[in-house]
Amino acid sequence: MATPLGLFNEKCAILKATAEFQLLCESGAPHEPMFTVSVMADGISVTSSGSSKQLAKQLAVLEFFRAAVRKGMAARWGLPMKESEAMALLDTWSSSYHSSCTASTSPCSSTAEVTNTVVPSLSSVESLYDMCTEKCWPLPLFKLIEKFEESSITLLTVQVTIGPVRTLGTGETVSEAMVNAAIGILDQLKSDEHHGMRLYSTSPRKLGFNFEFGVNAISTLQDKCARNKMSPPRYEEVGEEGLPHMRMFYIAVKVDNLERIGCGRSKKEAKHKGACKMLALLDEVRLANLR
Repeated sequence: MATPLGLFNEKCAILKATAEFQLLCESGAPHEPMFTVSVMADGISVTSSGSSKQLAKQLAVLEFFRAAVRKGMAARWGLPMKESEAMALLDTWSSSYHSSCTASTSPCSSTAEVTNTVVPSLSSVESLYDMCTEKCWPLPLFKLIEKFEESSITLLTVQVTIGPVRTLGTGETVSEAMVNAAIGILDQLKSDEHHGMRLYSTSPRKLGFNFEFGVNAISTLQDKCARNKMSPPRYEEVGEEGLPHMRMFYIAVKVDNLERIGCGRSKKEAKHKGACKMLALLDEVRLANLR
């Protein structure tokens, strides 16, 4: 899991957007301080107040996301495209916090209760890769099996296979179809314990097994790039945040002109998560090129 600030930093890195945080003022009694912070990025400027500087920054980011949704920039910042769904998601994130503070944007203001980390760092496709590498299962295989077109309607069907388990997903884009297929097979794997037994590999070392993370996604990505005559993966530390005992690290993985960012409580975990995300992205690009 990543913090709202962590997700914000990740998207800024991907979009190459410059973000500026500024401490505007500090008020309140010594035992009940209140910090007001502003954040400006991508043409949006918001302010937020919290009982700590870190909390104020987290709130500012949540308000930034709300402002982005109102400006029609939800998809750009990784949020659901429908405004109602995006706002509901942001409200869910905010409601998971317990320390009260206020946040405002111009021209309107809002009140939020926030405390903890809530933003998931992986999509359903990336989560599927992550689960398979962790449990040493065969990696998912996505295949575009049908394309239906009629006037302005396009409907794609993607099949995902993991060993003997398979399911279908449909959508108007390759990405949407892959997500729906991944959600379907994740539901199957979580609801049927027998699938796990059938998928378990009896020779983990043959798959590049790593005893901390399962299948080694880093070496798997390296091999995939070599087989497809792509440039080898490049890893770059792009940031870290949090207290020393709750530090989160962010590492970017780049293949040709593609980039994904992984986060984790260690640099090794962040690198692994980034490799999982890139494996999922390469599958999406491959299917999109088949259309």
